[in-house]
Amino acid sequence: MSAPPHGPRYQRIESAGQSLDADDSHQSLTQIGIYGDVTVQSGDVVGQKIINQAQPPTVFDLLRPYFVPDALYNSAQRSSEYAATCQPETRCKILHDISMWADDPTGPRICWLSGRAGTGKTTIAHTIADKYDSEGRLAATFFLWRSTGDRDEIRKVVPTIAFQIAEKSHLAKEGMERALLKESSLSERLSQLSRLDYQLSKLLIHAPDWLVGHSLVIIDGLDESVSPERVEDLVKRLCQMNLPLRFLLVSRPEDYIKSALADVWNHGDILLRLTVEESRDDVRHIIVTGFLPIWQHQIEAKGQQIWPIEQDITGLVEKSQGLM
Repeated sequence: MSAPPHGPRYQRIESAGQSLDADDSHQSLTQIGIYGDVTVQSGDVVGQKIINQAQPPTVFDLLRPYFVPDALYNSAQRSSEYAATCQPETRCKILHDISMWADDPTGPRICWLSGRAGTGKTTIAHTIADKYDSEGRLAATFFLWRSTGDRDEIRKVVPTIAFQIAEKSHLAKEGMERALLKESSLSERLSQLSRLDYQLSKLLIHAPDWLVGHSLVIIDGLDESVSPERVEDLVKRLCQMNLPLRFLLVSRPEDYIKSALADVWNHGDILLRLTVEESRDDVRHIIVTGFLPIWQHQIEAKGQQIWPIEQDITGLVEKSQGLM
């Protein structure tokens, strides 16, 4: 490795072994970013991180170690996993109910969408994200998925949300940078960024004027996190803090999530509870729509036996139990 630059423009940071997480001393900082013409890196060797004082780090530099691009609803990774929107003419009522909530600026700031596995919660969340993104009204998304590394790490949810908001709003970006740069040193900022209360207070309270009409945040798959305790902490804090954002939280109806919502369970001004139910009608619609080209071919072939018949479709619907 070449020798680091010296001189009055640079300041040596002596905490190269600083951990991203205060309670995980084995996780060392990775590359933090590029400041001016200097790449700031970290490892286990003290004294290797150099910062150009003439160009302080941006919020993107500081958040990049916590940013999870694969967790965005429209990421290439999720596309490769066949993430999709709802089929036309399916899930109409629940999509309408969520849209009514999201479109009402005076309504509850949190909507919890719950349902058992297989009811299509993630597809519904993806559909809402796609709709509001296409209308320019989506602030950010984070779609968790178990056993995929960073995508099941709850500590990276808020920084990833903040990163997206900062990309869309220069005012929000400047506000975050002012809040973060109040700390006395780069190492202090980085160590504090692992704390949820610090993340929320420094990153998600800025640019309220821009957030009017752009305030929808979707966090899907809370039950996919490896840490139920951290999920409970996040949900509790979102309920307690009056942030300039609207949160659509999506998960299975786990007890620890219900516990996190207990204090606001009956507070209609804070929480809207929606449930995704099984739908045999929607399953039937999807099956019939899928078979239409086959039936059309059979009709055009003339004399060819029509298959599947109604009895077959009914059997498939019953076997599905209304699950997608």
